[in-house]
Amino acid sequence: MAQDGLLALVVAGLMTFSAMARGINLLMALGAFFVGFLAIDYLWGKRNLRELKVSRKLPDAVYAGEPFYVEIELDASEKRSSARSLVVEDAWEPESSEYELPKELKKVAPWDGLGADESSGNSKSSRRKANRAKKRANRARLALEASKTDAALSEGVETSRPVVYFPQIRKRSVLKEYYVGVFARRGVRRLKSLTLSTRFPCGFFRALRRFDVQDEIVVFPKVGRLTRAWDEFVEGKSAREEVAPSSLTSRIPDETIAIRDWREGDSKRTIAWRATAKRGKLQSRDFARRRARAVLLVLDLCASDKLAKDPARRWLLTEKAISFVETLIKRGSEQGDSRLCFALNADVPELSSQVGKRGGVASWNDAPDDWDEIAGGGSTRRASTRLALALPPKEDRLRETLRAANARRGDGATLIVASLEPLDFRRLGDDPVHGAIFVSVSAPDFDEMFRME
Repeated sequence: MAQDGLLALVVAGLMTFSAMARGINLLMALGAFFVGFLAIDYLWGKRNLRELKVSRKLPDAVYAGEPFYVEIELDASEKRSSARSLVVEDAWEPESSEYELPKELKKVAPWDGLGADESSGNSKSSRRKANRAKKRANRARLALEASKTDAALSEGVETSRPVVYFPQIRKRSVLKEYYVGVFARRGVRRLKSLTLSTRFPCGFFRALRRFDVQDEIVVFPKVGRLTRAWDEFVEGKSAREEVAPSSLTSRIPDETIAIRDWREGDSKRTIAWRATAKRGKLQSRDFARRRARAVLLVLDLCASDKLAKDPARRWLLTEKAISFVETLIKRGSEQGDSRLCFALNADVPELSSQVGKRGGVASWNDAPDDWDEIAGGGSTRRASTRLALALPPKEDRLRETLRAANARRGDGATLIVASLEPLDFRRLGDDPVHGAIFVSVSAPDFDEMFRME
């Protein structure tokens, strides 16, 4: 009930009580008028919501930090009168604790320590104060970087609140509206219910109905940007692409290597008209085509004992590594010039709802046998879903994963291993890993190769 509705109800109650106590007919009539007025408002609002149905339509998946549209459908096909001033509110469940911001970053306010004075004297106490202020400032910067929650985003300019307003819907009709949402972090987010409400006709009461509409949406990791430094780094450590003759026509042919008779099934764009005019029959050109380079990509989320004792830094490095690999996968899929095989040394919870049926992700750490093969332009949904759910592994299986990668490698294949820290080769035992590219997201020069948008 609104405040004005509560006030009107109190006034009506006082008038009715006073009229009954004193026996004044005018007060009785005025009190009856107020009570009847409120009753009409309440009952009309309830009637306004009858025989209405609400549903939502979500995208299959979204990327963290990027806006998406949610379609809200209001169905009045069974209603025999029009309805007005309808509001539909969507309810998001909180983030799962596994993917939420660490407590160490939550304890620090984003503004805490940023204005501390670090220079006052040379005494030990002043130096200790300066060191504490410096630590607070560093922690505050980390918190400021990672503390963007869904609630903060929903109040900003990037997105509107998950609320849709329908001014009017006519009988036996269907209307659709949209709201814009943004999820701050990866994982699986659940939307639990839809609330349909109205304050029509007078606004004293808020009539509402709740619809239990359970949905889930996979939030893929944030996508960053690979710089030119990354391309130079990879090209300097990997073999160049080979050019081989082929009778197939590439999308962008580089060089004509032969002229032959035109065969059924060849594209008309390959016809060599000058050769056709000279020989008196259709001739076709063969082009050189680049071979698709094979790339094996392994993500290692294991952390050393020292890093495991710093949950905030581990969380930040884990998110950076996952976003880096997601960017590599998306770029390889869009460019279509490589055949990518992906595996990760991490734990991946199994989805038990309709999202799992659509996505088909793995259960817990089943590397090295679980590889996603992503051809150029192919679907990246399963690999991105695994990255969205990935957690630090309870059992280190990097050695077996790299052993399986060596077995899958062919001539000229590139193996890229991305990890949180510089790799400790003692984890691999006696297994040799030749020609692999090891990338640590905590390396000083990593930020020059990969940047978050």
